[in-house]
Amino acid sequence: MGRTRIVGIVRFSVLSTRPSPFHAYRERTFEEITAAILDEARLVERFRLFEAICLPALDGQDDPDFQLLVVAPRLLPPRWKSRLAFLASERPYVRLHYADETDFLIADCSKIVFDMLETRGLFFTFRLDDDDALARTFVSRARSYLVPPLAGHGLSFCKGYFFQIRDEAYRISQQIRPNIGAGLGFISSGRTPQTIFDISELHPGLPKRVPVITDATRDSFLVTAHGSNDSGKARPVDEAPMSTEQAAKALRQLGFTVELELLDHLRKMPPPAGSCLELAKTLRGDPLDDLQRGLEGLTKPTRQQIAARRAGRRQARGWARSFRDFGRRLLKR
Repeated sequence: MGRTRIVGIVRFSVLSTRPSPFHAYRERTFEEITAAILDEARLVERFRLFEAICLPALDGQDDPDFQLLVVAPRLLPPRWKSRLAFLASERPYVRLHYADETDFLIADCSKIVFDMLETRGLFFTFRLDDDDALARTFVSRARSYLVPPLAGHGLSFCKGYFFQIRDEAYRISQQIRPNIGAGLGFISSGRTPQTIFDISELHPGLPKRVPVITDATRDSFLVTAHGSNDSGKARPVDEAPMSTEQAAKALRQLGFTVELELLDHLRKMPPPAGSCLELAKTLRGDPLDDLQRGLEGLTKPTRQQIAARRAGRRQARGWARSFRDFGRRLLKR
């Protein structure tokens, strides 16, 4: 495995005392925005999408040599911090950072990204929302653009799909959208390192500041439209509705590793009372001591251990099946 040269950045319900760039919050006070972002029902839905859409797609990358910085708010309730910590502990490529809200800009996290990199040469950073997904070939395709003549360029893999989630039906619509946020990135030289957010906090601003390469040769992004995202209403999908089984099969064929069956189960389950471990403790007859020891033993691996990522992905899927079983058992009680 080579040195890490690719880092993704996910903003997970981040907060800032600066004016919000999102349409839904532009006229609201910081206190009103905080109440809306940290609303319990919203967080439940965001975690469901993060666990069933965003993370499985990253787990399934055919090139595992990348890292992901998940930036969450300092004010996130403790039980949700616990859940994020659990999700990160079973994924060696994930690093968590809790940001202070005072005048926060996502570019403030650039130093953390630079520390995550293992190269002084060219590197690529990309942005991704916590409810969106990337195709299995995203990282390997991005790596092919890491050549010296392209330093200082943006990179937009602009062919993909809008994915509408409404009740128990799904709709998929193919799109070509240059500079769409999902997977939008920047190729930086090591001499003057910059991340995608150093260039522009908002994705429409990138082509105004640097030349951007657009690649629509293959499907790359899956952008969701649902009830809790700011731009969901602006992403109409007029295609025929599909069942969970139909949509899951279609997305696999299109190159996306997502867990729609898990999403369905999570949406039918009552909101968890705390972390995944706390949820497990509500179940009778489970080997809780063994589970506790197993969770406490999950630590960040060395770079040599990261070479076993493919086996780790199988383990992650096993955990997903376990929690799906937990949900079924809860519903039967």
